[in-house]
Amino acid sequence: MGTLFSLEIGTEGSGPERWSIWLPVRLVPSYQLQPGSVVLRDQSISFGTRDEFTIIEVRTFDREVEAQDFVRRLRGALLLWAIEKKIGLLLPQDLQELQLFNPPAPGIDNPNFGAICKNVGWQQVDGSYDVDRAAILPQHKRLVRFATGQARVFVTAKADQTAAALFPILELANIGGIQSTARLSLAAETYLSSLFPIGVKHDC
Repeated sequence: MGTLFSLEIGTEGSGPERWSIWLPVRLVPSYQLQPGSVVLRDQSISFGTRDEFTIIEVRTFDREVEAQDFVRRLRGALLLWAIEKKIGLLLPQDLQELQLFNPPAPGIDNPNFGAICKNVGWQQVDGSYDVDRAAILPQHKRLVRFATGQARVFVTAKADQTAAALFPILELANIGGIQSTARLSLAAETYLSSLFPIGVKHDC
């Protein structure tokens, strides 16, 4: 059975300012990437699963704007990869706005997430985000992650093979333009959503 509800530590919560990408994507229900990680230049790209989502994490960037630029390129690369492979794919439309607490909320003494904060020694929590929405995460802040989910059965594919197919696309000069070109993005997403079985909820 999949997780119905969970609350987790969502960032490292210490060290210098740095940023990462959290990108949950929805693949056609019978398809799943095996967990794994690869390195592209200065970034580590990891693939994982969370109930109905494939989670792509990219770490780390010195500036938030660098992460924002990369996520546009990654989104375009994923669309082209899925079209080539004829794999149904749904991407989050927007980046979520993080729920930041001002002032920070109590950590260990908090009745809602004190138990998980105790495990990492957090006296305070800076904010939260949702597992099922894309985000640019400040890894230097202390964020908790909210999640819900359900059970699924998958056919798996190796992460390194997928990464090997994605990397050349990511290097294309104008790959980030797909997301900012409304007609092109809509055409790609419409085609890929058509590869899902009838009745699958397209709410990514």
